[in-house]
Amino acid sequence: MEHYELKSDEVILFENQNVCVRGEKGKVQLFLTNYAIVVINKIKKLFKKAQFEVFEFSIGDIKVYHNEPQVKQKGLFVEVFMRDREIVFAFESKRDAHKFVVACLDLLTQKTSFERSASKVKDTVAVVDDALGVDTVGAVKTGVGGFFKGVVGAKKGAGIAKGLLGAIQGVVSAPPAKSEQKQLSSNDQLETLQKLKQMLDEGIITQEEFDKKKKEILGM
Repeated sequence: MEHYELKSDEVILFENQNVCVRGEKGKVQLFLTNYAIVVINKIKKLFKKAQFEVFEFSIGDIKVYHNEPQVKQKGLFVEVFMRDREIVFAFESKRDAHKFVVACLDLLTQKTSFERSASKVKDTVAVVDDALGVDTVGAVKTGVGGFFKGVVGAKKGAGIAKGLLGAIQGVVSAPPAKSEQKQLSSNDQLETLQKLKQMLDEGIITQEEFDKKKKEILGM
């Protein structure tokens, strides 16, 4: 890196020479290292040698909420929320923007994208089991059709995470066993409905599935 001196143990994880920064004119060089986000801005002046401005933003200053680093992609744009500012980068392609986000998340979470997806599926299964009183693992053993349909979808190339989410929806749609059909207290009903609503908002279950479970919980 010509205009930025790397530390002895600092490595470049991502680089792009044609990025725009909101509020700045022209394009800049963007680098992600294991220490910082580095922005190098080339300033051209008529009849004068070009000058370079170097901006360094510590990785440790990026906000994290519920274990989720606040680095968000919106099409060609990536928003990085830091403790004292918000930086918005504009890339030439969605693919480049995605690569930058993935590199940031890998660095900040110390997990690969596959490990993060697997963790989300695991958390989703836990929410389903807790909210609906079902045993997703047990559903596999008893042969709930919706679960196997989702797993088959994963094997056909829909993606492991996507296929498993479909499997979970199959479990949600399945009628509860007699042992699970117990009357909940008012507090339990409210808590379960809140969790179901969260699952609905996150797209884990459909409106139809939410309405069906709501009626079951309220005994309608």
